[in-house]
Amino acid sequence: MNQLRSLLAHPRAWTAARWAGAIGVLALLVVGLDSGEILGRIRSANGPLVLAGVLGLGAVHVLAAASWRILCRQLGGLRLAWATCLRVYYTAQALGGVTPANLGGDAYRVLAVRSAGLGWSAAVAPVLVQRATSYLALALLALPALLWLAISSHLPVAILAAGLVLCALAGGVALLLLAAPARLAALRARLPWAASPRRNPPVDPSNATRPPIGSVALATGLALTFHAVSVLLTALLLVAVDPSAMGISVLAAIIVARLSLAVPILPSGLGANEAILALLFAGLGLAPQTALAALLLTRVALLLTTLIGAGLLLFGRRGIAVTEARISPQPASAPPV
Repeated sequence: MNQLRSLLAHPRAWTAARWAGAIGVLALLVVGLDSGEILGRIRSANGPLVLAGVLGLGAVHVLAAASWRILCRQLGGLRLAWATCLRVYYTAQALGGVTPANLGGDAYRVLAVRSAGLGWSAAVAPVLVQRATSYLALALLALPALLWLAISSHLPVAILAAGLVLCALAGGVALLLLAAPARLAALRARLPWAASPRRNPPVDPSNATRPPIGSVALATGLALTFHAVSVLLTALLLVAVDPSAMGISVLAAIIVARLSLAVPILPSGLGANEAILALLFAGLGLAPQTALAALLLTRVALLLTTLIGAGLLLFGRRGIAVTEARISPQPASAPPV
């Protein structure tokens, strides 16, 4: 117990443990499912489809950046130029890709908005609403996917029940974030992996209010689009690896596996996403090696996005200068959620 407390008290040790666990799970999957066959499937994959899928998964973050830009304007009165928005968002992705549930990217965007002269509430609200609506979108997509798998396949009840639990957790966290943004923002700042003020700075909840319905609806629609496009691009990589691996059940399995992104433990769902999709493929009578090969290609897209963001972080301008953005008066209050 004392060793566990010591681990939780040191963010770097906690980060190392998460990465070790994620890489360990992934290594066990690769070895257990025949690494030679998996690599062979990747080598024989359709090159143009792989290129389209990898580049598409890197570019789809433009949708998420657009959602954040709209929320910054509606909730914080910050009018970001497109170039500035993309620069900050992709830089945040580089930091978020190596932190659980992208929390490092959230913290970076909060600090970037603060550098433009806005207060904590205006900086935190867009990030918090986007996070909540992303979880909500995952739950909305996963529910019909689980229903389809329950009707059309012979997957074990335990697997479907676990999916429902993850779906309920994602939806519940989303509703909590929208209902109590200030308290949960302060709670998140005290999580063990975000203990460093540089990663997750303190939040002043005094002026935080529930976001307007219109902002939540728009952000949810964009989040649904983001996750749906990401699922289709992942399916494209599956087809590149194995042209026969296509169908509604395959899309449903990808959606359910994507719920692992909402688990705030592993960086970018590493290991968990691969394990869940391989398990679902086995239950559907498909080759789990296909699932693992395709998801390894999605990690190439994540690496590409991280390299772009890291380059912007190292060689580009940091934060948001007041000259790069227009700060407008706060919009009139709308009916809260």
